[in-house]
Amino acid sequence: MNNQSFGRGGGRGRGRGRGQGGNPVFSRLGASTDQNGNTGSGQAGGFSQPGSGVPFGGASMVGQSDGPVQVSIKGCRGKPEASLFKFLNMKVERPVNATNVNYRGEIMYITVPSMDIAQELLKLSGIRFYGEKLSFQIKPHPVKFGTGTGSCSGSSDSASIRDRLIALLQTRADPQGSALDLSGLAHDPIIQSMGAGSLQDSKLFEAILVLAAQLYTNVITINLANNGLSSLRPVANLGMHFPKLRNLSLMNNMISDFRELNCLSESGSK
Repeated sequence: MNNQSFGRGGGRGRGRGRGQGGNPVFSRLGASTDQNGNTGSGQAGGFSQPGSGVPFGGASMVGQSDGPVQVSIKGCRGKPEASLFKFLNMKVERPVNATNVNYRGEIMYITVPSMDIAQELLKLSGIRFYGEKLSFQIKPHPVKFGTGTGSCSGSSDSASIRDRLIALLQTRADPQGSALDLSGLAHDPIIQSMGAGSLQDSKLFEAILVLAAQLYTNVITINLANNGLSSLRPVANLGMHFPKLRNLSLMNNMISDFRELNCLSESGSK
């Protein structure tokens, strides 16, 4: 296995397939999430001008005191979250700063900092995003989800985690599915939205690798640069998940002891 690096400027393709449901790896990651809508990358051609939809609940919410407000969004399930939040930022002409991103069925639930922002989102009902009409509702009685990064409130939260990781991998695989750029994950808006904590957490890397192995079976190159890794234990199962792996970049991490490489050979990487 050669330690080589490759840039993120190369072509990236969308992954296909969604793997098998119910994997306990994803459930263990927890349900509480954050999303800074001020970052992320959109995709050209995915948006269109608003339709004639009428905002839901606008008039009845005006009298509420300011503070965090839960908003539901219908029509965005399965779409790239980073692109959605960048799109919303552009449409309301300021950062939405969505947090506590959760799903129940086909509905996304977010918390925005103020009623003012929530009302601006309501005005967007009927707008199309990736060909689907979005509808927004303010939730005067917020829907409750699991709290804390170590908890899980049910299968819908597990599915939400899978959706996020699929969206992450779709932006980081080359068109042939032979190379994965997993560098700088801590700065990725999707990872940040999950509130998953330190990338030293082996459960997070395990979940990413399990799903990547399901989606991309011919990976020969993986870039793990700039992840702040001081140990390779979080990715010790690389060889098991990617038996064709030949090139691995570990540049700009914090690994000071070459004996850390032993854990890769022990798990089957060559």
